[in-house]
Amino acid sequence: MLAVLADFAGPLGPFESPEEQDARKQQWMDTVEMSAVEQLLAVVQRSRRPPELERLDENDVEFELTELLVGVGRRDDDATLARVAPLLDVAQARPVLIDVIGGLRSQAGLPLLERVMREPVLSEDETVRLVCALGEVGGEGARELLTVLQGRFTDPPAAVAQEIDIALQAIERS
Repeated sequence: MLAVLADFAGPLGPFESPEEQDARKQQWMDTVEMSAVEQLLAVVQRSRRPPELERLDENDVEFELTELLVGVGRRDDDATLARVAPLLDVAQARPVLIDVIGGLRSQAGLPLLERVMREPVLSEDETVRLVCALGEVGGEGARELLTVLQGRFTDPPAAVAQEIDIALQAIERS
């Protein structure tokens, strides 16, 4: 699994276009066993990056982990959300997991996002990701959670305020 992740997160080789890599990644996500979700989640919750991923940009690895978890996880949203739920308490995993829940775009993810909202301390990054995830999931439940979240701030950080506006507009359009 680490070799697959390193392959997708690493630089393109001289003989592959971005489109070809995307097609290869999509084929992998469509055909890999669902047990890949567990293996990817094991990487997400590690406190240190494995040696196979050390040479790669942390943001690239995080992006690919999210993409792969969403791509494979969409085949069974409920099972993926059930696997993600207990890991939300793992601080280093939470940002990626918030993105995954949003990326699944399943209303079944709203209770998990509400659980994240109840965390006593969320970083600005986690709050922005939470708002984005609520916007991706959409629906009346997400709108209500965004309103509750908005009410918690007397003077929200600019990035949070901007993302709340974007998320509410996205929900309005859907």
